[in-house]
Amino acid sequence: MSFINDNVSDEELLQQLLAASEPKPMAVRTEQEKYAPFPLTEIQKGYLLGRSTALPLGGLPCQFYYELDCVDLDPVAYHAAWLQLIDRHEMLRCVILNHEEQKILPSVPDLAYTVHDLVACSDYESSLDDIRQRIATGIRPHEQWPLFGLEFTRLPDSSWRIHFGLDLLIMDQQSFLTLLDEAAVLYHSPQENLPSLEFSFRDYVLQESQEVIDPRDVAYWKNKIAHLPLAPALPLNLAPEDVGVPTFDRLIKTVNSDTWQCVKDICIEAGITPSALLLTLFGEVLSQWSENDHFCLNMTMFNRKPFHRDVDRLVGDFTNTMIFEMDMRPAETKLVRAQRLQQQLWHDIEHQDYSGMSVMSDMASEASQLGGILMPVVFTSTLTQNDARLLKNQHLQPGHPVHARGQTAQVLLDNQITEMSGELLVQWDVVEGVFPSQMIEAMMDVFISYIRGVAAEKSALGTLCYQATKPVPSDLAVQAHCDQPNALLQTLWLQNWSAHANESAIIQDGQITTHRQLARTVAALVEKLNQLELNPGEPVPVLMPKGPAQVAACLAILIAGGAYVPISAQQPQERKHKILSDLKARVAIGGRPHLDLPSDISVICADMTLSGDLASLRSSSSLTADELAYIIYTSGSTGMPKGVMITHQAAMNTVLDINLRFNITDKDCALSISALHFDLSVYDIFGVLGQGGTIVLPSEELALDPSHWASLCIQHQVTVWNSVPSLFALLVDYVSLHPKQAPAIPLHTVMMSGDWIPLDLPEMAWKLWPELSQYSLGGATEASIWSIYYAIKQVEPEWTSVPYGYALGGQQVYVLDQQLNVAPSWKKGEIYIAGKGLASGYFADEEKTSQSFFPHPDTGVLLYKTGDYGRYRDDGSIEFLGREDNQVKVNGFRVETGEIAATINKHSQVKDAIVIAIGERHQMQLVAFVIGDERLEAELIERSQAALPSYMVPVAWYFLSHWPLTANAKLDRSVLESMHSSAEHAAKPNKATSSATDMTPQVLSLLSDVLKQSSIQASDSLLDLGASSVDLIAIATHIEATFGFRPKLPDLARSPTVKAIIELVARHCTPVENGVLSNDVQWFADQASANGYFATHQSLKDQNARLLFKQSRTVIRDDLKQQISLPLSDQPELKWFRESGRIFEANPLTETQLGRWLEPLCSYYSNDQRKCNYASAGGLQAVQTYLLINPEFETESMAGAFYYQPDAHQLQRVTNHLPDNLFSRFSIGNGTWVGDAPFMAVFVLEMSAIAPLYEQASLPFGLIETGAICQLLEMSAHQNGLSVCQIGDARPELFREALSLSSSQLFLSCMVGGVAGPASQPQLSFTQSFEEGAL
Repeated sequence: MSFINDNVSDEELLQQLLAASEPKPMAVRTEQEKYAPFPLTEIQKGYLLGRSTALPLGGLPCQFYYELDCVDLDPVAYHAAWLQLIDRHEMLRCVILNHEEQKILPSVPDLAYTVHDLVACSDYESSLDDIRQRIATGIRPHEQWPLFGLEFTRLPDSSWRIHFGLDLLIMDQQSFLTLLDEAAVLYHSPQENLPSLEFSFRDYVLQESQEVIDPRDVAYWKNKIAHLPLAPALPLNLAPEDVGVPTFDRLIKTVNSDTWQCVKDICIEAGITPSALLLTLFGEVLSQWSENDHFCLNMTMFNRKPFHRDVDRLVGDFTNTMIFEMDMRPAETKLVRAQRLQQQLWHDIEHQDYSGMSVMSDMASEASQLGGILMPVVFTSTLTQNDARLLKNQHLQPGHPVHARGQTAQVLLDNQITEMSGELLVQWDVVEGVFPSQMIEAMMDVFISYIRGVAAEKSALGTLCYQATKPVPSDLAVQAHCDQPNALLQTLWLQNWSAHANESAIIQDGQITTHRQLARTVAALVEKLNQLELNPGEPVPVLMPKGPAQVAACLAILIAGGAYVPISAQQPQERKHKILSDLKARVAIGGRPHLDLPSDISVICADMTLSGDLASLRSSSSLTADELAYIIYTSGSTGMPKGVMITHQAAMNTVLDINLRFNITDKDCALSISALHFDLSVYDIFGVLGQGGTIVLPSEELALDPSHWASLCIQHQVTVWNSVPSLFALLVDYVSLHPKQAPAIPLHTVMMSGDWIPLDLPEMAWKLWPELSQYSLGGATEASIWSIYYAIKQVEPEWTSVPYGYALGGQQVYVLDQQLNVAPSWKKGEIYIAGKGLASGYFADEEKTSQSFFPHPDTGVLLYKTGDYGRYRDDGSIEFLGREDNQVKVNGFRVETGEIAATINKHSQVKDAIVIAIGERHQMQLVAFVIGDERLEAELIERSQAALPSYMVPVAWYFLSHWPLTANAKLDRSVLESMHSSAEHAAKPNKATSSATDMTPQVLSLLSDVLKQSSIQASDSLLDLGASSVDLIAIATHIEATFGFRPKLPDLARSPTVKAIIELVARHCTPVENGVLSNDVQWFADQASANGYFATHQSLKDQNARLLFKQSRTVIRDDLKQQISLPLSDQPELKWFRESGRIFEANPLTETQLGRWLEPLCSYYSNDQRKCNYASAGGLQAVQTYLLINPEFETESMAGAFYYQPDAHQLQRVTNHLPDNLFSRFSIGNGTWVGDAPFMAVFVLEMSAIAPLYEQASLPFGLIETGAICQLLEMSAHQNGLSVCQIGDARPELFREALSLSSSQLFLSCMVGGVAGPASQPQLSFTQSFEEGAL
């Protein structure tokens, strides 16, 4: 094409191409031939094929939606204009007969149209969206007329919208613009005579079909096919074949006329067309996000061959496609690249008669891909079809465009470039949900910025094209702390302990260990270790439970020059011996002398009674900061745990940075709940304790009890929390149920790491502690605890997860692509860590070390490959996306499923096994799938329990004869996952079983409710359905409520199938009407209120919710402000004596007497667990005690009614005064003497504190609890000189009124009492003397 001048515009280039074409003979047709079928073009065939759902990204028509906004409009007149166009343009009367032919209809009915009246519509935008969606996505049958549509909408401001829906089988963009132009003319001038058309689209197609493709064109493309690359490998959420029928979204950006004109001027000066420049810039954008920078685009070509002078004004689809190779690899300027691509484009256009669809077919054959090759990224430049050329009567248009969208089968992204009103209009049609969120928006922003950059600076074309950023040493984040290159991990504590010698260092089980006591124990252990002359960094296992001695052991090992290696006491022996064998340890520290260790390992027994010379607390002078400080073993994919080696310098970098960044001081106290083999404990010990602060350790028995944590936080004023998110969530849930405790917990800093943070957790925490600083932290054990942090200020609505954040000081966290280049915003990549925190590798495993730790091939920066994936956000922070390998997080623990599978595969009768983590990311479960006999299950579970930690033992096992495979012969994991889904795994119902008893549907419904599973069948197993022991309790409760009897838990446990439970129910009873306990049994006077409560409240089924509820104190009232604290003596020993008495002294009671009498009801704590002196279902203490003072015996302080608060041993005032005659009205049968009693105790069941767990069983449980309370109070009365008597016929309505009871509070019983009169004092004896006549 040497005759073409380089300095041309797109418009001029088009005219030169047209002028260069030789004239062709005109087609000749008769009137009869006009309506005969004629062939589909290649592009029409492609569009029609795209309607098939069998194709990837297929199942939809190629169509276009367009909308005009009109200030004023006559819909009838505009519709009439289109009726004229239908007569004028044959393709508006076209139907597609089949995949080969189409035809023109001689005549058609008037085009129907719809007018939508939204004048009175308050939400008209929503209605407009519905109209757009229907027109834009609706499928018009290709064999039926019309293949386009016209609708009108009138808006509340009396303006109009015109809606066009066009199937591109019958027209291209130029055709539509031609129609808009002619419709505008006819709308204003219906009698206008438009130039006649002497040539038709049918004529064009037939004439083109007679042409033979030039063999040189075929050869040109055949020679290129072997070297053509594939489409851009953009990050996708879904593979194209998994998308189903796609839906499209349109992104629109404009470049203003001044900027665009400047770009065009620069292009003319540089000898390139604007289309070539925009193509180059688009390729540059794609290369940034694509995994390949050498790819092909699918280009839309508008090629109207000059068969006739009317061709340019015809309506029809003249488009074709061309595959264009984009090689973005050479390092060159933008101008050089644009010139190179332009020359290549012109050469390709010379041979475009061999279409892109033919090329794709050849590429598929070359690659032996029967399914064809996708080229789903499209570039469409219509700069030669701008509105200035095609809309000659634009001033006559009834409105301006406000909305447009298109869709094309087998396309993911279509970049459409056009010029409208002098502005550059950039429109990207994108398949919804396929690309990562916000990535396409980011790409489009960069594309627009490149265009504007060219206009802003002429020299921009002389700058180098995009060069990927690579990690360099200077990337390390700024440190919050000053460098201490020689600091050892124990240095902080050694510097600070003496200044806080008499202050708390470690607290556990109420025992306080001061820094001085800790120092003496550490010194004693150092002395013992020094005798063994440890080598620098020599590993010393620590095998002891969490406690002060464990901390002392770690400090001592470091000071003696060694490296501590935590080994959990819960580790199975096999795994423990693997680690010890790996370490070749000479010495270990344990809590007892006999630890079942190899005989060649010396054991030092550590406890806090040891006391050594403080002069021993001097670190070895030969120890340097690059020696090992600790080794933590993590899960390994081969079945062997990996020992991560961390140096003093690496760990100290993190500790010092966090202390300064989060302002952790010697005044802080942390609740240390992480186990020593979980590296969060490193910061607790060497960060908080090292600073001179305090760490509080939970009791071993209550380590996972949030009520225990809350108690410790209050008692010891905990300020810092450091744990996985799930544990902090348990604390927040617990305190939320006990909001009065929140102010007493002085938390100021929360650090969450190791797992996903629930999005609602930060807000829940701020409700309790509004000023709380919450941080997301992340990283890897291989990079010294943490490498990245994010200060959570608020949770944004669009977040799908809390951001991973920014690198900590002295470190850098990268998201790199497959070429180890820094990924652009929103492009998914793998997370790598660099900097001072990196581990020295894996202990005694150079192969694994070299796989995970390596220098960047171009810059030499040492990187750690985490295996996690993420992406940069616009603000530079990183979003964490999880993993794609076999490593998962279970309750914060890093688990390699390959290690579990390796353990299972060691069994000689197992052919193969894999383990998959299934479930929500916050609640992952490990499920094993085994090729082998299901009779091996018990043996494999036992083997796994012996070899693996408890958190790595699968919760479910499935046995198969062979693996399910995909069409590509790969393991179909989705089939395995569906086996664990109850809906997929449920067996078909056994009709015989289902009809065996009328109770079957009720039992199935009951189990579905309790287990939250749908489609439960009689043949299902409770184990497969995931039932737990808590679920069995709930099932028993529901059976009791529905069928009137409560099965014993052992009976349920022996009924592992649903069928067995149905039979169990059938053996015992028949259903109770309405599924509610019959009211024939009158449990107590206020049962009517109880029935009403059950009718409106539901029980808790979720296991976690039930556990949290049991830890709550729902029964405790917190709405009463006036309080009287009662004197409390030492817990008295009650005499086993009780007696009712009705004779009282006429004296008011003192607070001391009442306090001593009620003292047996006061809660107390044993081993940090709340206890009470009477039996209470679930330990809930759901029965409330109220005290009413007889108005005749009132004093200044003791008057009215009180609620007794058992946790605080307080009387809290309910009301200041009671009616004078109230006591005599409470009881009918006993009214004559009850009025003489100075006080009355009333017992009320708080249903909200028990019914969620026990439902109807709450009533008898409440009565049992009340009986136990009355027994205690009768015995206590005798101890304290009081006389009490229970009343059996009290009137509930009077108590409800006097105490303002709610609907959830049920009156159960009451007793009256006072100071015992002389006749009430019993004479006790263990023998009986009978006087004559006494009988």
